[in-house]
Amino acid sequence: MKMLFKNRENLDIVLEIFAPGRDKLVFIMPGLGGFKEQGHLVSAGEVFINHGYTVIIFDPAHSFGESGGLYEDATMTGYFNDFEDLISWSKSQDWYREPFVVCGHSLGGYSSLAYAEKYPDKVAGVVSLAPVISGEFSHEAHKRYNRQSYNNWLATGWNEKSSNSKPGLIKRLKWSHMEDRLKHDLYPAIGNLTMPVFIVGASQDQSCPIDQIEPFFKQVPSVKKDFKVIPEASHSWRDDHDLGILKRYIDSFIPFIG
Repeated sequence: MKMLFKNRENLDIVLEIFAPGRDKLVFIMPGLGGFKEQGHLVSAGEVFINHGYTVIIFDPAHSFGESGGLYEDATMTGYFNDFEDLISWSKSQDWYREPFVVCGHSLGGYSSLAYAEKYPDKVAGVVSLAPVISGEFSHEAHKRYNRQSYNNWLATGWNEKSSNSKPGLIKRLKWSHMEDRLKHDLYPAIGNLTMPVFIVGASQDQSCPIDQIEPFFKQVPSVKKDFKVIPEASHSWRDDHDLGILKRYIDSFIPFIG
């Protein structure tokens, strides 16, 4: 079932609801430019449904999904705000439950952890997939693996690349997106992550490398936490092999959430 609401920018946000009315609830969020039909999001949702959850997956504004806005205007701040707005709007719905689980990939992975840090009493658990840990780390990863592209982005004010999820689509993003990232860092409020926390990384990820994620995970204070790595995988997971591993990982952790 699809629904729509307006975010704080007065843009349409489209969400899809699976198995409404259950006693447990999870919100699932895409990464930059992502959309609710992506395989890793659908796979995560299927596992939660099998464990008795109502599942909400949505398209942030300024993505390539059904919500409003232009990709070139996407910011880390805006994506987190949309996650916050989604949950705030959901309080008026019959299927809303607290505490709930938050889940997301990349910027969605950051947003799920940041939301849990900001509202720990509302969150029963976090499942974060290849999360951005901080804007500073994003700059470091870009310079480490794509220095020429990074320098060109800084010099011209634009980054252009082809979409892997939607062949033929050219993704154009302003340099101001990277400037905005520097406002974000999960470390200062890490002490609030006392609920169950599960983080999944990928061994070949050049956007959110595991050597940035694992030290953060080690400092998470939760006594129910786990960190897994999908071997030989990059930042986005599309093939059946990687998705199968992801589903097994999430399936094994959900019982710790309760």
